[in-house]
Amino acid sequence: MENFNSLEQVTLTKEYIKKHRLNELFAHFLKLLLYHIPEDPRGFLSKEIKKISEEKTRSSFFNEKDLETMFELIDVTRQKYITEQQLWNTCRNLSMNDNTDTDDEQSSSAQQSLEQAIANAVDENGHVTLEKFKEVVSSLLLVTNMSIV
Repeated sequence: MENFNSLEQVTLTKEYIKKHRLNELFAHFLKLLLYHIPEDPRGFLSKEIKKISEEKTRSSFFNEKDLETMFELIDVTRQKYITEQQLWNTCRNLSMNDNTDTDDEQSSSAQQSLEQAIANAVDENGHVTLEKFKEVVSSLLLVTNMSIV
């Protein structure tokens, strides 16, 4: 009987972690700590948690300058544009969603939104400018961040 309760507790714990996406939340906090390397990690995390609670959003990991730098690293030929495939690869690499932890409807909706955003960003020559790149990546990060909160 005690074994059953133990197994049931493990199952309930796993469901709770999955439902509230705690692994992703803790991974986000760890990334922020490693990126900012604050003198007072507990104080830093406390401020981040307050920010999330008050604003109902996640703190941004990338700012506009970071996105510009990312674009420059992808645009190795300095042509002031990247290809649609390069944008897709970037979005895939930046995605924090683990498809096994999201429901199919949410995942499908996010995928459709991303496909539409990329289709709108690509010009008639198959090129994506810096501004369009920032729009797509920012929206991807916003959708990804909001899905965890």
